[in-house]
Amino acid sequence: QAAYVHLMFAKLLRLAAEGGRKRSRVRYVNEAIQFIETHFAEPVEIAGLAKALGLERSHLFSVFKEATGYSPQEYLMRHRIKKACEFLENPYASVETIAFAVGYSPVNFSRTFRKLLGMTPSEYRKTIYQ
Repeated sequence: QAAYVHLMFAKLLRLAAEGGRKRSRVRYVNEAIQFIETHFAEPVEIAGLAKALGLERSHLFSVFKEATGYSPQEYLMRHRIKKACEFLENPYASVETIAFAVGYSPVNFSRTFRKLLGMTPSEYRKTIYQ
């Protein structure tokens, strides 16, 4: 009976440790998302973000992808384009200004926008005002 109690206690300790690792993964992912969403207009280096979180870049990549379905870089790109769509609702803001506001050069912005949404920023804007 003492052996059974010992085995159950060992199992509980192992489960508690796994739960702690999951909580820390969630914390890392949440902190990375918060950083990306706050600093999306700036040059974001994923390696620097991982270092700031105290993780290896590859570890951040794997826990982030597991939690969100995207790599940190993909998440950043999608968040930038999401913000750009919001900014495109302002008819007085130029596409070039919006590109810089979301952290892209105008050429990279149009290319990335088209890749994700299948149309240019200008074409997207036209769909808003039709």
